[in-house]
Amino acid sequence: MLALAATSLWPLQAQAGPLLEFLDSIDLNDYTLALDLYWSESHYDGVDDFTILYPLFRTFSHATNTEDVLYLRNGHLGLRKFTEGGWSYGVIGGVQTLGYGYDSSDALAGMGRRTWTLQGGGSVGKRLGPVNIDLFASTDLLGVYKGQEYELKFSYSFVSPKLQVVPQLEFVHQSEDLVNYYYGVTDAEIAPGRPAYAPGAATTPRLSVDVNWRIHPTWYVYGGASVDFLPDEITNSPIVSKETAWSAFIGVGYAPDSFIDLSSDAQGDYPSIVEVGVGAFFASVTSKVILDVDVLPASVNLEDEQALDDRETLVPVDVVWTFGRRHRLDLSYFELSRSSTRDLAGPVTVRGVTFAAGETVTTSLDTRVIRFGYGYSIFRDDQKDLSLFGGIHVTDIEYDVLGATETIRGVTTTALPVIGARFRANFTEKWSVAANAEMFALDFDKYNGYLLDIALSGQYRFGEHFAIDGGYHFYRMNIKSGDESLSGEFSIDYRGPYVSFRAFL
Repeated sequence: MLALAATSLWPLQAQAGPLLEFLDSIDLNDYTLALDLYWSESHYDGVDDFTILYPLFRTFSHATNTEDVLYLRNGHLGLRKFTEGGWSYGVIGGVQTLGYGYDSSDALAGMGRRTWTLQGGGSVGKRLGPVNIDLFASTDLLGVYKGQEYELKFSYSFVSPKLQVVPQLEFVHQSEDLVNYYYGVTDAEIAPGRPAYAPGAATTPRLSVDVNWRIHPTWYVYGGASVDFLPDEITNSPIVSKETAWSAFIGVGYAPDSFIDLSSDAQGDYPSIVEVGVGAFFASVTSKVILDVDVLPASVNLEDEQALDDRETLVPVDVVWTFGRRHRLDLSYFELSRSSTRDLAGPVTVRGVTFAAGETVTTSLDTRVIRFGYGYSIFRDDQKDLSLFGGIHVTDIEYDVLGATETIRGVTTTALPVIGARFRANFTEKWSVAANAEMFALDFDKYNGYLLDIALSGQYRFGEHFAIDGGYHFYRMNIKSGDESLSGEFSIDYRGPYVSFRAFL
């Protein structure tokens, strides 16, 4: 796998020389630090609206008014190139934020979870003075809804040195698989007043406006709002209670020269470094187990049903060897052991074995994860580093239910390929921020499922050889195992803050 990853990434430098030279020349001082508050009205009956506050990099000028290669626009993070004739083309990525979690409302009781996913694809556009016509096409990267989304945007830019206003008319076409997943009702989800529903593809008109206002040479505020006019395919769903759906955002941007000045720093001196990290991950844990689904038709929430603690502290360990300008090897490990003993209030059947009411039962779930892989930096300098990653993710799961006379035990080990990306930005020689994302979504041998591992962190280096990291980590794994020793489905979430101590050798 490592050889395959290295072989596939190595030609990037030779085949995309001009692009890599341009990426190396990107100056993050052209971008601003911003804090964004986003609100979205829920489409679903009884589900709360969604609000999130998050930091990001952006420019004062709207993406429709610049030719920046790296841009953010209406939830799309993209790379693009303009031609002399005003055409543009590129690649995009983003997060699909439709859906709801477990037990979102009484109105959705009995409905399966509808989750977020990552989307990626391409874009093409035409610029006619202040008018922009753009087409974005993306597909589900994690296999959650297994469909596509297409967005046709028409925009007109009103521009002055201190104020930019960009109204937009959009048509969002969502494929049958996407609409059925987020708005359909399967036969297993039928309930009184909630019939089965499979709507098919749908096209949603959207009106929106974005506003950027510079209030100071280094400060500006921005915001926007949009409304979706939901089509019949969506409004006729028994789980939807809206005919329109609003969203809005507001933020503030700070635009000093925040990053290392590339012109004043020597480039190209990249010694071999071994980095060792030991941390504490203060995780909120959610886990579900289905054993022999023909016997147990519903999943068992271990925290609720078997009284496992939903707060745990993990101790992850990782070793990173960086060599040359573009190469690194990563090795990481963590484990989580959880157990609970209780007296059953009623009989419980697990894997065909019934534990009687009043019986004392001990449940334990042990998870061990090791990951090893190779990373290749697409571009790297003293200010920034963007790398791709490929490797092996090994998960060992042991699940035990021990009663007075009966014991259920199962063990399985999955070794699956994983891909990812990491971005690091250095503010100074001591301070830096980093984002790391890894994933797989596949059907492989006896296993199928997906992994999503995302971490955001800041680092402070003290002295030449030591540093402290702190940030937020989200880890989700869902595996369906055909292993005879532990046949079933497992879903585990870890999420929460973490800190780590790091040494550079």
